[in-house]
Amino acid sequence: MLILTFQVNCAAGHIPGIKEAIAMLLERWGDVRLVDVREAQRPAPEQMKIGKT
Repeated sequence: MLILTFQVNCAAGHIPGIKEAIAMLLERWGDVRLVDVREAQRPAPEQMKIGKT
């Protein structure tokens, strides 16, 4: 058994299409089962700091 992990930078609305496309691609070589899909929180952009704060 091979376990693959993908990190995709996309909008949350694209998740169903991406997981289906990856599964269809991998089914060429055997059975595919989706184990987990998580949406990681992006860190908030940081304000540029000039000088001492």
